[in-house]
Amino acid sequence: NSPNGNTWSTGETSQSINVSLDGSYTVSNNNGFCTSTSNPAVVSLLNAPSIPVITANGLTSFCQGDSVVLTSNSSTGNLWSTGATSQSIILNTSGNYNLSVSNGTCSTLSNSVQINVTSYPITPNVSASGPTTFCEGDSVVLTSSNPTYNIWSNNETTQSIIVNTSGSYSVIVSNGSCSVTSMPINVSVISMPTIITQPIDAQVNIGNTATFSMNTSSGSYQWQMNNGLGFQNISNGGQFSGVTTNTLTVSNTTMLNNNNQFRCLVTNNNCSTLSNEVILMVINNANIEESKPNSFMIIPNPTNDFFYLKTNQNQVGNLFELHDIYGRIIILGKITSDYMLIDASTMSSGIYSLKIQGQNQQTTRLVKN
Repeated sequence: NSPNGNTWSTGETSQSINVSLDGSYTVSNNNGFCTSTSNPAVVSLLNAPSIPVITANGLTSFCQGDSVVLTSNSSTGNLWSTGATSQSIILNTSGNYNLSVSNGTCSTLSNSVQINVTSYPITPNVSASGPTTFCEGDSVVLTSSNPTYNIWSNNETTQSIIVNTSGSYSVIVSNGSCSVTSMPINVSVISMPTIITQPIDAQVNIGNTATFSMNTSSGSYQWQMNNGLGFQNISNGGQFSGVTTNTLTVSNTTMLNNNNQFRCLVTNNNCSTLSNEVILMVINNANIEESKPNSFMIIPNPTNDFFYLKTNQNQVGNLFELHDIYGRIIILGKITSDYMLIDASTMSSGIYSLKIQGQNQQTTRLVKN
């Protein structure tokens, strides 16, 4: 307690000394005339526990909803920074964590462990621009509700994708650490019927029967006819039979059937495809000179507003008739030259028959655009 004249048993002369070894320590003091020595102070050092080591059972950076277990290598004397005293703790929040270990008298502190917990992005919704069940050749646009960081199940990374094949489609959205996946949306693409054999044009004598046949891989049939007013479905009855089969039959043909067009609509699971268009040509053998089927020509054919009637010289002076598909006379005139210009500008679009009168009447087809 004397500020001056101190001599410690360690040889130090300060008023205070730091001691780190076991032993008995005294101090002597001299006032210049006399020396006095203190009672000994006995110092005993206690053993501190080893510095604890923390181990994690997994990653210390993870997504919200997960967790990690931190474990001390000491089975007893643990005091975690959370206040827990168990050997292991379960953590699911971000922060720095450590623990101290005590042997009842002394304690030691571990290093800190940093825990990083990242929130998940919002789960995206997938919307479709139209039906997700459609026919081959069509498509649908799928769009993620998240504008960025999209990874689709087909590996595209745009916000929207165009889909034209069957499958289950979903999108993953990531914030760099955590990702979420949308509910899947199923797309079903229905195959179009495949036409194996196309129908072909038919030519029959008036009063005879014409047939048109085709074959497909699958589907139902519906034959259609264009008599100058556009293609329309036809029904069984009258001249027609087999209108919903692969073979259409036209019985008791008349000149009104001449140049009628036919096609077949094939449907499979609400997906349809059309056959080639074919023509029925009806011939009146009693009036048509078979030996000269090409004794006159229409140029051009099809035509727009005007066409030329090219004939043999010996047909000049004969009458000609232009009939519509119902047999009505649209134009009646006389052939004035072997290359005669005829005005068709007022005629409606459709199919017509041009007939030249004479000893051997002849007929050909005209198409008006």
